[in-house]
Amino acid sequence: MARFHLPSENWHAAALTGDEARHLSQVLRGKAGDSITVFDGHGRRASAKVLQVSRDRVSLEISEVISPAPPQPRITLAQAIPKGKTMDLIVQKAVELGVALLGGLSAPILLFAFARLSWFPVVLYGLVFLIGALVGLEIPLLIRILRHRFAFRELVSNVLTFDYVGALVASLLFPLVLVPWLGMIRTGFVFGLALGVKLHHLGFGGLVYGGRFQRIVNLNR
Repeated sequence: MARFHLPSENWHAAALTGDEARHLSQVLRGKAGDSITVFDGHGRRASAKVLQVSRDRVSLEISEVISPAPPQPRITLAQAIPKGKTMDLIVQKAVELGVALLGGLSAPILLFAFARLSWFPVVLYGLVFLIGALVGLEIPLLIRILRHRFAFRELVSNVLTFDYVGALVASLLFPLVLVPWLGMIRTGFVFGLALGVKLHHLGFGGLVYGGRFQRIVNLNR
């Protein structure tokens, strides 16, 4: 069945004009009674019957309009072959992305699994294991990336200090502020969003070194 572009503004008038009308009438030799398919270029399409044909206008009767289905989000991580130490940084950011997605979606996933699935404990412990494994990877990755910038003893102590301080702040905000104010599901989304945010055009973190707050990684370099 022939397909013709029918702009959204012409759907009410139900008529092909311009090049589309000439293509049907002059090239395809269409006539009244023919069946065609029309689309608007935004996902909507419909079956149509030709009512009247002239050189620059073809009147239609539209039926069976099919609206576009809601888009299904899909995330694909593609990475070219990197140079040197760049792979460490790529793995770190991939881990952070995984933590952000799992952390942000864990609450609705668990609520759905508890209500609908008989094997809820498998989902619960599986999410706990995955999030724990990803979070556990971040500290060694960060230490590996910064190993040439600081003495190892100072690097480990500073990284662990900020990790523990961040965990303390989050553990206090979660039950005392965020859950009572936002609820469980929205709080999960907030934490996932916070984990996914990249500061200063993907700049990452800072350490207190020698009594000063110094920037230690800038992904723009």
